[in-house]
Amino acid sequence: MTAATLHTIDYVVLVANFIITLLVGIWSAWRSERSTTVGYFLASASMTWPLIGFSIFMTNIGSSAVIGLSGAAAASGIPVICYELFGVFGILIMGYLFMPLFYEAQVYTNAEYLQKRFGRSRLQIYISAQTLVFQVLHKIPSEIYAGGLIAEAILNWNRFIGIAIVLVMTAVVTIVGGLKTVLVTDFYQGIIMVVGGAILAGIAYSHYPSLELMKTAYSEAVVANKGALANTTCGDPSPWAFQIVRPISDPDYPWLGTLFGILIICVWYFCGNQDLLQRCFSGKNLYQIKAGCVLASFLKLTPTFLFLLPGFISRIDFTEEVACVDPDTCDSYCHNRGGCSNLAYIVLVRQYAPVFVKGLVIAAILSSVISTMTSIFNSGSTIITKDLYIKVRKNASQTEQLIVGRVTVGIYTVLGLALIPALDSAEGGQMFHYLQAIASFIAPPILVLYLLSAMWPRINEKGAFWGSMVGMVLGYARLVVTFVLPAPPCGKADSRPALFRDLHYLHYNVLLFVVTGVAIVALSFVLPRGEDEQ
Repeated sequence: MTAATLHTIDYVVLVANFIITLLVGIWSAWRSERSTTVGYFLASASMTWPLIGFSIFMTNIGSSAVIGLSGAAAASGIPVICYELFGVFGILIMGYLFMPLFYEAQVYTNAEYLQKRFGRSRLQIYISAQTLVFQVLHKIPSEIYAGGLIAEAILNWNRFIGIAIVLVMTAVVTIVGGLKTVLVTDFYQGIIMVVGGAILAGIAYSHYPSLELMKTAYSEAVVANKGALANTTCGDPSPWAFQIVRPISDPDYPWLGTLFGILIICVWYFCGNQDLLQRCFSGKNLYQIKAGCVLASFLKLTPTFLFLLPGFISRIDFTEEVACVDPDTCDSYCHNRGGCSNLAYIVLVRQYAPVFVKGLVIAAILSSVISTMTSIFNSGSTIITKDLYIKVRKNASQTEQLIVGRVTVGIYTVLGLALIPALDSAEGGQMFHYLQAIASFIAPPILVLYLLSAMWPRINEKGAFWGSMVGMVLGYARLVVTFVLPAPPCGKADSRPALFRDLHYLHYNVLLFVVTGVAIVALSFVLPRGEDEQ
């Protein structure tokens, strides 16, 4: 893997960004209230809409999203844009439907709302555990992998050292400052991300000034060196690359799963995900929260132009590397025999970014790693402290809760460092292939639980809990099968049972949503209501 050639100016920009991030964090920590739980976990509920909006954006658009968007576009085409478009709706639903309920309930976490809604703690514990599992299975590994790939492919750093530096910086910012410091640094890093990404995107677009020219060039971006796969269509551009609505049999984006499955993932991601909701919980009032969500929804449109479409250009201009299919060839390019599409954006940075811009873009991507990881650390410490620890230590003091929160951040840091060796030997392409599948198997039961709990008073605690258990069991059963029986590489016969071979994970997502909803409603009519329910 050829690393980028960095000029002294690029290193100056990179180091300056790290120093400024730390200084901004220290300044914010000095000015913030950190001696109370509401000050540490919710920034004293004093944040305004610009900080909320940029923090939602930066928490969402981590380095794994940057690499994933451009890589998915390079490999499969435009339908990945649905994650961005439906994400806009998810943000607005979060701000205008769920946040008024959470705000009125005066909660620290979305799981705590369920305890107040139903009068019992087991749904709160269930959602908290699900969130922590998702962070460990999905968010932490994906960010660590993406950050390590960036450190190795662009900076020529050892990925262990690169990620260790980022994790330590993340821990310092989160432990010392709390949520207010996280939001302030997100605001600064968000500006760097948009500016750096826009400059590189502009350079890439100058090569293909019209969409028609890009379409024609993409359709011709066929890999020449396929090795043993020379007589197959493996790696060829999809004939549906620029169509969102594809045949229902499409292996990547069947229309039913694209229109409904991705919508379910996006609405859950913003409305049932403590990482994102905690930014809103910090708002001074509902007006600031809603305005922040509106800003975030506009910012959510930018990744399409900053990262997704440049992924097409990377596939066009660097076809042999980005779209490689021969395992030996791919291994020589990116040390991954499964494919190198995850390098799409990185290759653009290496080849097209001039001096200073290269340093700025690298700083922006690494900033996104720090931003997303601080969000995970802060929300994880809040969940463990406010949803779980105080169930055991009901009379825990403010100081004790703050200590638990900070210790949790330290544990997350150690966990992240421990994952690096395992990820070093993992198939990166396979990991990113499974990321949305993991979300598809976890998200539907949680989203339908919140929707029914918020919108239909007839739903009771027993029906909600046991109906959610039905969805959870079905979701994790498919998740286990996905890892035990992975899809074979292109050119190999698929010997998996027809149920798993032919039922796309996005279709299973929709089915899981419907089945869980029916189970919750049916059981709520059959099982009696508890005395403490709201």
